[in-house]
Amino acid sequence: MDTTTIEDDLLGFFGGFALGTQVLMADNSWKNIECLKPGDEVMSLSGHAEVIQLVDLTNKVQQQLYYLDGDPSLTFAGSQLFISSKQHIGHQEEFLCAEPHHIASRRLKAVGVGFIEGGAMVTHQGKNRIPVHVDKLQAKDSQQLTPVFHVMVDRNDTIVVGKNQRFAALSLAPKLLDYTTRIGKKLYAIIANYEADAAHITNKLTFEQLLGMSQSLKAQDGQEVLFAGELTPQTIPNATQKLGFAARYLYAYLLTNHLAQLEQIASMGWRIFTQYWNRNHRMVIALSLHSIEWRPSYIPLENVQVSSALSSYLKVGQSWEQLLLSGKEQPLVGLMKKSQYFVTEKKMDGLRVANWVYQIELAEDDQNLKGELHFPDALDVPYFQSRCGLEDEQGQQQATLLFDVRFITEEIMLAEQEAHKNYDETKQGDFEDAFLTKWMNNIFKAVEEQTSSLATAATFSKPSVMSVKS
Repeated sequence: MDTTTIEDDLLGFFGGFALGTQVLMADNSWKNIECLKPGDEVMSLSGHAEVIQLVDLTNKVQQQLYYLDGDPSLTFAGSQLFISSKQHIGHQEEFLCAEPHHIASRRLKAVGVGFIEGGAMVTHQGKNRIPVHVDKLQAKDSQQLTPVFHVMVDRNDTIVVGKNQRFAALSLAPKLLDYTTRIGKKLYAIIANYEADAAHITNKLTFEQLLGMSQSLKAQDGQEVLFAGELTPQTIPNATQKLGFAARYLYAYLLTNHLAQLEQIASMGWRIFTQYWNRNHRMVIALSLHSIEWRPSYIPLENVQVSSALSSYLKVGQSWEQLLLSGKEQPLVGLMKKSQYFVTEKKMDGLRVANWVYQIELAEDDQNLKGELHFPDALDVPYFQSRCGLEDEQGQQQATLLFDVRFITEEIMLAEQEAHKNYDETKQGDFEDAFLTKWMNNIFKAVEEQTSSLATAATFSKPSVMSVKS
């Protein structure tokens, strides 16, 4: 498929199926996805048996899940892709996705949820693809924490799910490389270069080692100050280069589990994460909007303005007084690109913990959404993430906001504000390169430790896609 017109900011499509979803096996029996294991044979879209290479469980997360009316045998994450028979580009299939508002590309948006509701999706019946009418798509309770599973087959890259209505779905596989963000493309380039340097080792990785690696890898959570430094660009490997299974799994795992966090850190690289501060300075509460997830049936606001306020009850002398800090009204996009700072009277060495309420209102014409974020200011945890819902005037939740909450000093606030003034696209790109190189070096180190027994006479090469001068 020609992906040149797909925007760089398109979210990664890795989807996943919730427990209870049934998968068609090679012997035409059905098995719940949580019961699958490597070595099992599943039926592919081509009608041939394919061996499962990997079954990976995403950590239980609060996310929107979907199911078809009357069909508990198929529950899936909003970004899961299905093969579509409605249109073709050359000999390649189009894809259907559950959440079109997450899609930046107009071409992909055209085959979004509108074609699923009351439309047709491809099923697998014998060796023929038969379109099946879908009456309704409903959202499950997004407050529940539900495990989501990913399946990878090494060749065909498709599985058949849903016992009552059989759907051909993409597994966690190379086809999804067509849908990568700018960060994803940089990760791909680093891993492709790494694989070329160390193919003699990666080819020996076993499934057990890959699974062990996935359990041990941790995302860089930004608890230290990251500096971009001076970069020396080198030749980027061809992005169409086919990755081997081990490198493909590593890439898919990183994007599935850590892409959103990496993009947030990279897009706001001027922020400072530190646990060390001047304890005589006043505490500043810095809030950054990490992401927003709209209810599928809700049309997101476009030119929305945001007003906010932060309040708490603080003890002054012998009495308690309410402290109210108002935030400047601004466009929603501004809240996602800049931190919102609230200077308090609390000193950084203060021991008393106060509970804060951040009230936010989104308004556009006659539409208004309101929400509240509650959190304590315990300084032993200077950085964390927290969610709040946005409700309309009828009390219906229409969106979920994810915030980064930091407790910093006035000195750090001023440094960030100055850095943000000069943080253009070039500097952001430099920061991304340096941050990803540093992060991937740590990943490679973990891989090397896990595979040291396989490489007694050789060691992993460091990524040479980009180098950082000290």
